[in-house]
Amino acid sequence: MSMRCLYRFSRPALFMLAPEKAHKMTIRAMKMGLMPTPSRVTSPDLEQTLWDLDFPNPVGLAAGFDKNAEVIAPSLKLGFGFTETGTVTPLAQAGNPAPRIFRDPQSESVINRMGFPNQGLSAFKQNLEEFLDHSPRPKGVVGVNIGMNKDQTKPEKDYCKLIRALSAPADYLAINISSPNTPGLRNLQDKSEIESLLSTLIEERDKAAGDLRPTPLLVKLAPDLEDRQQEEIAEILLKVGIDGIILTNTTISRPDSLPPTFKAHPGGLSGAPLRNM
Repeated sequence: MSMRCLYRFSRPALFMLAPEKAHKMTIRAMKMGLMPTPSRVTSPDLEQTLWDLDFPNPVGLAAGFDKNAEVIAPSLKLGFGFTETGTVTPLAQAGNPAPRIFRDPQSESVINRMGFPNQGLSAFKQNLEEFLDHSPRPKGVVGVNIGMNKDQTKPEKDYCKLIRALSAPADYLAINISSPNTPGLRNLQDKSEIESLLSTLIEERDKAAGDLRPTPLLVKLAPDLEDRQQEEIAEILLKVGIDGIILTNTTISRPDSLPPTFKAHPGGLSGAPLRNM
């Protein structure tokens, strides 16, 4: 069965379920090998090399789907050029109370207020290392999205701990300072915070690398930054030597076109309304 046929067949059933339950069922099905493996389309025109990493194609699976690095191989076998696992935090945490994902099929949008639910660093690293130990490894790049625990008052401590533990097994690390669902996290994008934080994390990354090539360190930003903020952040990122930017996380804005009951939910909005931003 082709991926298109599978989607047409499964979509009505999945959309009858609560969004988070549908997500968990999909992860379970992938772990059990119940997803088809389409023939991979390869072309030199799609390939690119960034940070000495070879991307088979530019289409990737964003962070948030495979939070605990459980389905890296199945994700790459679907044809993605890369997959970004996480967000992982040092300690396991339950996230925000459910329900915390809301979908509006008509506007092709989703609102989530997950709050970084994950099994923590220990379980995440074990899953990642099991994938790396498996041979043959599916072609594609594996990134790791890192975040801080909800009750952490010194964010650099959590980020540094994750960098020390995950720099070696990860192809790249993405610093998540832009989720709207962890109190105070987006404040780390402020000019008064971001330079000091990123300088500390780059230093920790370089220390963890030793004599080896440092793991590329990227930062994930919000789409709600004003022009002035974007200019300030761009100057700081160039100054500290960050390797790349991921654009973007979810938005806290609510277009007028969204249904009133849907857009009233707090959290981050993703999907079609985010494209122009």
